[in-house]
Amino acid sequence: MDDALPRVRGQLPDGAPWRIGIVGVGSVGSQIADQLVRNGIRDIVLIDRDDVNAPNLSRSVYRPPDVGRPKVFALAEHLQAIGGPRLRVSAIRDDVRGVLDTAGVLTDRDLLVLTTDNPGAELQVNLHVIAPASAWSRPSCIGPPRRARWPGSRRIADRPACAV
Repeated sequence: MDDALPRVRGQLPDGAPWRIGIVGVGSVGSQIADQLVRNGIRDIVLIDRDDVNAPNLSRSVYRPPDVGRPKVFALAEHLQAIGGPRLRVSAIRDDVRGVLDTAGVLTDRDLLVLTTDNPGAELQVNLHVIAPASAWSRPSCIGPPRRARWPGSRRIADRPACAV
């Protein structure tokens, strides 16, 4: 395979060790995934149940041939073209609530990025996935406070909707 980024390849870390999970790979999630791979991340799990639609094209990394395809598969292909053979991408076409109890799918991630437009799914992730030594990010700040486990603690407490 030809080097996808010849001008910056030497500037990227040699296989950044972080394991990233991205829940929701639409407009925001696809852009974040793209930038993470371009900056050296080598292990990403993508979770989304939706297909690419024409309105997605103007605000995401998807292209016209991707319309009608599952977002996770189209994005995985896009990322693989950028990251090359050293990139490990796992694409899961499902609602995040369908994979919460699958061992290690999200709980082994060093950073979990929630970019879904489904507050119910985000709440389920908050309640079941946040664990000691896990960092998480929620780019949007819409919605009521959530009940969640604080990292490093077993207690459940109210967490502001925009807390990261």
